[in-house]
Amino acid sequence: MGSVNGALLATSGVSREPPSASASGPKWWGLTRRSRWILLLITLAVGIPEVLTGSTNLNTLFVNPLSFVLFTVPSELALYGAGVLLIREAAVVWKKSWASVLLWGGAYGILEEGFAVHTFFMTSGSPVGALGSYGHYWGVNWVWAVGLMIFHAVYSIALPILLVRLFYPETSTMRWLTRRQIGLVGGLYAADVVILGLLVGSGPATGPFVFFAALVVGLILLGLALPPKLFAPRAGPMRVRPRTLALLAATPFASWVVLGYILHSSIPAPVVTIGLIVAANALAFFALLRWAGTDTPLKSGFAIAEGLLVTLLLWTPLVLLLGEVANLIGVVLVVYFLFRLRRRLGAALDPLGTPLVPSGASLSRVS
Repeated sequence: MGSVNGALLATSGVSREPPSASASGPKWWGLTRRSRWILLLITLAVGIPEVLTGSTNLNTLFVNPLSFVLFTVPSELALYGAGVLLIREAAVVWKKSWASVLLWGGAYGILEEGFAVHTFFMTSGSPVGALGSYGHYWGVNWVWAVGLMIFHAVYSIALPILLVRLFYPETSTMRWLTRRQIGLVGGLYAADVVILGLLVGSGPATGPFVFFAALVVGLILLGLALPPKLFAPRAGPMRVRPRTLALLAATPFASWVVLGYILHSSIPAPVVTIGLIVAANALAFFALLRWAGTDTPLKSGFAIAEGLLVTLLLWTPLVLLLGEVANLIGVVLVVYFLFRLRRRLGAALDPLGTPLVPSGASLSRVS
């Protein structure tokens, strides 16, 4: 989320030196270190927004495993996995902050929900529900669209990148992909968006299509142009308790559920609902920039990540009520990952805090 911006920012220069001989090892289950980093990032990018929310029903894995393995898994890996890899790599190569990551995450949300699965334009049914009619104008579900742009920017893109940086701090400024690999991943992502869009059908009319296409381009360019230090956190120690940071980090999902789903019928106009959601997230963003501090980035970063994840885990009872019992597998794995991450960071922190990236570290590509 935007509130993560800067707390874990690294802005050191790019090194063109070849990686060291040990950069690809040791191996774990036959995987190189880089492969493990990429696998973790992709798993988090798919699992957090899809499995924890119930958008992907893991019951299908047991009821119709062939369909799940041949269609669901490849399409989600090509969408979420390729998207987060491209944004993560762009942020490292161009030395961009979390603000740029979130802008690109918003563009990702448009490409997924607008152009791939077309939920921006649905008038009824799952998953839009009441938001298919509330705020529907010019063929667009505006409350849903704004909420999903924020959700994907935070949970599909920024949070998985943050969690991997916390778990493997040494990778924060490392390039993982060659130019050729970036091209292949980008092509895979584009192909998946196009194929899903054709399969889903009922796409946007010309006007909304042009508008959202222009918005995607604008968000990408703004992310490229945004100075990394424009939204820098206030220097110094953390000014509130970690629990306060976690509560502020709960804002994106909490504001979306409360304002977009629970209270929307009591709000006089959809534009007011959108304004309240945006305002709540903006206030949380600036509060975290002011209070997270720069002295203990691992500690503040974990508090923010924990707040984001725990808030999403509170959605679990509804997922179970809908009969998606197998999704408990994802819940258990996320809780276990948080436990492992807490222990890992607990061993690394000292009273003064440990920087996310060692002083003088350079950006390098790991082969």
